[in-house]
Amino acid sequence: MPAQLSLSWSSYPSLIIGAFFVSFIICLLVGPALIRKLHALKYGQSIRTDGPQTHLVKQGTPTMGGIKIILATTIATLIFVPWNNLLVWLSLLVFVGFGVVGFVDDYLKIKRRNSDGLSPKQKYAALSIVALIPIFIVYYIYSKDDLTHLSIPFFEWRPEISFLFVILAYFTVVGASNAVNLTDGLDGLAIIPTLFCAIGFGIFAVDIGWFGAFSGYSISSVLDLTILCAALAGACFGFFWFNSYPAQIFMGDVGSLAIGGLLGFLAVLLRQELLLVILGGVFVVECLSSAIQMVWFKYTKRKYGEGRRVFLMAPLHHHYEKKGLSETKVIARFWTVAFILLILSFVAYFYKIA
Repeated sequence: MPAQLSLSWSSYPSLIIGAFFVSFIICLLVGPALIRKLHALKYGQSIRTDGPQTHLVKQGTPTMGGIKIILATTIATLIFVPWNNLLVWLSLLVFVGFGVVGFVDDYLKIKRRNSDGLSPKQKYAALSIVALIPIFIVYYIYSKDDLTHLSIPFFEWRPEISFLFVILAYFTVVGASNAVNLTDGLDGLAIIPTLFCAIGFGIFAVDIGWFGAFSGYSISSVLDLTILCAALAGACFGFFWFNSYPAQIFMGDVGSLAIGGLLGFLAVLLRQELLLVILGGVFVVECLSSAIQMVWFKYTKRKYGEGRRVFLMAPLHHHYEKKGLSETKVIARFWTVAFILLILSFVAYFYKIA
């Protein structure tokens, strides 16, 4: 077990609880003022005209609410985490950096008064730069330790992947960001699965820090990530206060890209990229449904001269709305699945086949 521990064991529970409540309270306090300010600036959401007609009433609902998620999580983390923790700083770099990209995307959509922000090339180029810098830093510092071993859910086997770590980490961070972004289409749909992911990673970080699973990390480096997860969980609750149906504010790309990037990077640091597929299964399925729809449409258009669809509309939550399910029922069922996946991820993490 690594011997470095900058704080006593007994101090961590109070720091975790403190980070959660400070983040939650910041969100509650900032929420009404941010909603009023966004209303005054007319920073409202542009709704897709080809989507469910029930969504048209949401036109103009303030967006960019993810600003307060970033603000609350970052402030609470910096209050309760020692400032000498490289892993926390790199995590916040991804979190805030992806948020900046999302902010620009949201701003362009508002300015143009449509759903076209940054082009896909511009967005992925910016996200790639922000993601690769901390990934290479982590690889350079910890590549001689067992950080480059891949953890496989349900199995003890941890194969060495060497430089493939960088490639896997990149697709995990950028992919998770895109997946959360696609999921954020209904009131409160994305924020509760995010909460479950924060809880899951927080518990995994406690286990990894306690038993010193990775020799390259100090105990405090990993345990401090639990404080970050607690701050994110508090921000999720605080944002949900205003984002629950009917939503008073949307997180926008500034929130969804930042959250997804942070969850992906936490998975990388905790060596749980594959487990994120289970823990964040709702995000994964939403992303896959959009990818399948796009690929099949292009393939059939090229082959038959007319594009065909697998789903009535993608991402998947819109498919169920098109089938006649109410928005609240779709949201509730997706939350239920997300909770079941949280439990399954605990099983996959703690119970291993030798």
